[in-house]
Amino acid sequence: MSGRATVRCLEVQTPILPAPAVFLPICAHSLVRVADTMKGFAVSNIAWPPAERLNAYRLLAKFGITGLEIAPGMIFADAPDAFAPPASLLRERISEIEDSGLTLVSMQSLLFGVQDVSLFGSPTQREGFCQGLRRAIRLAAELSIPHLVLGSPRERMIPPEMPRPEAEGIVCEILGELADYAAENGCRIGLEPNPKIYGTNFAMNTSDAERIVRLVDRTGLMLTIDTGGMIANGEIADAGVIFAECADLIGHVHISEPHLEPAPRDSAVLDQIISALRVANYPEWMSVEMRSAGAFSLDRLKHSLEKLRTTQGQTA
Repeated sequence: MSGRATVRCLEVQTPILPAPAVFLPICAHSLVRVADTMKGFAVSNIAWPPAERLNAYRLLAKFGITGLEIAPGMIFADAPDAFAPPASLLRERISEIEDSGLTLVSMQSLLFGVQDVSLFGSPTQREGFCQGLRRAIRLAAELSIPHLVLGSPRERMIPPEMPRPEAEGIVCEILGELADYAAENGCRIGLEPNPKIYGTNFAMNTSDAERIVRLVDRTGLMLTIDTGGMIANGEIADAGVIFAECADLIGHVHISEPHLEPAPRDSAVLDQIISALRVANYPEWMSVEMRSAGAFSLDRLKHSLEKLRTTQGQTA
C-alpha cells in the first residue's frame, strides 16, 4: 500500500459544487466570509519588521484575520538561533500570538541561515539540506504548526549535467525521508512551485510540483499553492482545472504576487482563485504573503487587507 493511500480527508471523490458561504462575526468593524470548508485567512509575518509585530497583530484583528504564518527568522529575530529560541522567548512570542486571537497555521523560510546546502548537490550539501529542514520540522512541532512551506528555489537547482531520472531518485529518497519525519512530528511539508523567475529549474509550476508529490507518495508531503507563482507562469486562467487535478494534495495556499509585491493586486484574480478552491472543496487556510516595506509595512498591509475584504473572501 502506498504512503498516501490512507489519507482521505482531502480527496475529492465526486464533483463538488461551490460551497455556500457563511458569515462569522469577528469584530465591530468586519465580517469574515468563508466557504464552510475553509478555515479562514492568515497573513505571513514577513510582511512587517519584527519590531512591528504587535501593531501588525492589532491590525489583523481589526480586519478579522485569525491565522498567522511565520518565518522563524522574523518571529525570533532576536534569538541567537531562530530555530532553537530560548524557552522564555518562545513562551513570550506564543503568548503574544494567542493574546491577539491568532492561530499559527504555517511556517516558511525553512532554510534561513543555512549555508551551502542543496537538494541536488554533493552528499554533504544534501545532508545539510536535510538537517536544515529537520530543525524546522522540530520547531514546527514545538509550536503545533501543521504546515511547512518548502520553497527555497536556489537550494533546489538541478545541475545541468544531472540526468532527470537521477534527480527524481534523489527527490524520492530525500523528500520521502523528510516527509516521514514531518508526519512523525505531527506536521507536513508543502512543496511550493517556484517559477523560473526565482532562479530554479525544479518544480517550477503547479503541475510539475503535483507530479513530484505523487511520485514521492508520502502523507507528510503535500502542495503549497502560490498565486504569485501561478501569475508568473500564466496558470490563473486554468486554476479550476489545476485545483481539480490536485485537490487531494493541497495543504496550504499563498495569496501572493510575483516577487512578493503587495497582495492581492487584482481582486478579480483572487475571486477566481477562491471560487476554484471552493469547487475543489479546499479545507485549509489562505495566507497573504508579501515582503516587508520597512516603515511603510503596516500601511501597505492595511491596504492589502482592505483589498482582500472586497473579494468574495471578505466583505465590509
